Amino acid sequence: MTPRLFGEIAFYYLIAFLLVWQFDIVLDATIELGNALQKIADKVVPAKEVDTAINLDGVKGYWMKTAMNAIGGFTHYISGIVIKVTMMLRYYQIYIAGVLGPVIVAFFVNRSLRSIAINFLKLIGAYALQGLVVLVIVR
Repeated sequence: MTPRLFGEIAFYYLIAFLLVWQFDIVLDATIELGNALQKIADKVVPAKEVDTAINLDGVKGYWMKTAMNAIGGFTHYISGIVIKVTMMLRYYQIYIAGVLGPVIVAFFVNRSLRSIAINFLKLIGAYALQGLVVLVIVR
């Protein structure tokens, strides 16, 4: 075993050890960065008041107007539920990533499994930015 090979192996074991040991700090810092970006976007993106009143002047008939109003109200109600479920699943994803994270980042040691650890860290970044995307879409 050459000193260079020994150095590379020791370096990868050191990185894996640090990632496993401090994964909660890496996760918290990434999520905190995402929260800071959300706060900035919250100040920049204007909040619009959603007007649920529908202009049904072109629709004829009482029953048709009632049906159109009911469909619009139902769609608004379902969209609110979808957003709440999406936010709940986001928190669940972050929780699962925090639990499984130390095991997955330990893959950094093996050369063939290193891409899994790197992609998992990218996934953590995507979870952090997911809240920003939801904020911009809802606003």
